[in-house]
Amino acid sequence: MTNYRYSVLLDCPIVSKNRRLYTVWLLMHLFFIYYTTNLALTSVCTPVLFLEWFILPRDCSSVYEDFGRSWTFVAALYGLTTSIVFIGLLLYECVRFVKSFQEICIPFTHGPRAIRLV
Repeated sequence: MTNYRYSVLLDCPIVSKNRRLYTVWLLMHLFFIYYTTNLALTSVCTPVLFLEWFILPRDCSSVYEDFGRSWTFVAALYGLTTSIVFIGLLLYECVRFVKSFQEICIPFTHGPRAIRLV
């Protein structure tokens, strides 16, 4: 196994066999982070209805009046901050996918048996 890296979060190596599953795990984790922080922020802040379907936080000026509300607000902000790590990991996987796709397509565009698309 020369082309792998180790994921400390999942405690396993990420190889070509489980790369899709790892990418799906990253996408699901980002979705759940944003969903739970949206729920937390709309419960402690003043919500506003967006497109008659989404509830988004609007005014969080009265958050620090109560300890429970301030704790929830700060925990939601920490959740959004940790999502930066998962966005970076997802971008890294996208770059690796593009590079591996280019390596697969290069033999078809160069060499004696190249396919001409003109």
